[in-house]
Amino acid sequence: MRKLLILSVFIMLFGGIFSNVLAQSDNVGIKPNFVGGEVTSISENKIVLQTKDGAIEAVLSNKTEYKRVPPDNPSLKSAIASNLTEVAIGDKLLITGVVSADKKTIPAKAVYLLTKSDIAQKQSKETEKWQTRG
Repeated sequence: MRKLLILSVFIMLFGGIFSNVLAQSDNVGIKPNFVGGEVTSISENKIVLQTKDGAIEAVLSNKTEYKRVPPDNPSLKSAIASNLTEVAIGDKLLITGVVSADKKTIPAKAVYLLTKSDIAQKQSKETEKWQTRG
């Protein structure tokens, strides 16, 4: 009986130690955020967006990827390569990165662009379809 008790305590003790070692921690990987909004300001190293929660500054680097999303298929998978020169004030952007603690900046890993002119063309086509179909 005594051996069984010692064995049980031994198993519980080492089981508890190893379960802490093998358990996943909460901060293993930082999950990127998505921030979407309308462009209000552009410079070569930052873009300021107006979001529903206020303004946020996207900090750009040479590793930032730029992709343009077609208006007829607004899916991130259908995005094609783009660059910063295509971004204009009034365009809609979706930026991936990790938002700072103060929620004022985000180092941009990727920038997905839907231009103001593409949105206007799509709305024009939809209006035309509604007028012809009734």
